[in-house]
Amino acid sequence: MRTNKAKNISTRFPTSKRKKTEILTIPAEKIIPCLNDLAAFTSKSTSIANQKIEGQFQTLLKVALNLIQPQAIWSRLDYDDIAPFLEIIAIQPGIGYLPKQVHFPAAKWIGVICTIGKELESICSEYYIQGHHLNGYLLDLIGTLAISKTVTHIIETLRAGSGAVKFRPGSPGLPMSFQSKLFNILPAEVIKVTLTTSLFMLPLKSCSFVIAASNAIPQEICITPCAWCRRKTEGTCSFANEIHN
Repeated sequence: MRTNKAKNISTRFPTSKRKKTEILTIPAEKIIPCLNDLAAFTSKSTSIANQKIEGQFQTLLKVALNLIQPQAIWSRLDYDDIAPFLEIIAIQPGIGYLPKQVHFPAAKWIGVICTIGKELESICSEYYIQGHHLNGYLLDLIGTLAISKTVTHIIETLRAGSGAVKFRPGSPGLPMSFQSKLFNILPAEVIKVTLTTSLFMLPLKSCSFVIAASNAIPQEICITPCAWCRRKTEGTCSFANEIHN
């Protein structure tokens, strides 16, 4: 297997006269998950902390390190690109929790499509075909954690010290229909991500989102409805009492 020796690179591709599109390539080592990520993800819902499984997880992390190829394509967006799609301008009970001082037009809007590539998915499929279901499950879980950490890394890089709010097509605030718009703006084929007619992305371990970055936005903020989130019922959410109620 080859070793991922990618560096943080920014490569520009013209998409239109008013857009500058860039590629961000992330070293796999920066987003590869660890046992703490596994524990946080599985929480109390499973006994995956079994030592044998932990050992297998560690072994598969080494496999994943050679398979994961984190990349993103991004561009600054005009507010007019996204304003017709936004559903969360006003604070709505049970839906929107953005503080009143957020001024959307003044924010720096950035559209992003990212992926960890298709190789990990291919090996997962091979494990399942060969009957190695635990390996397939754990490697797929590593991929899920890796794309989540990729998104976090990208946001930290692009927000450049400002507060930021993330919107994903199909999540609170941004309808799924924006997915097509984002793929029209960003040439995702450059990072080998395609969109199906059902608006799903391939490879599956891919993610699209928009961030609004502004000094007027708090460094940490959550816009997920409490009813959708297990942290509220577990009592581990720091936002529930401060913002959501």
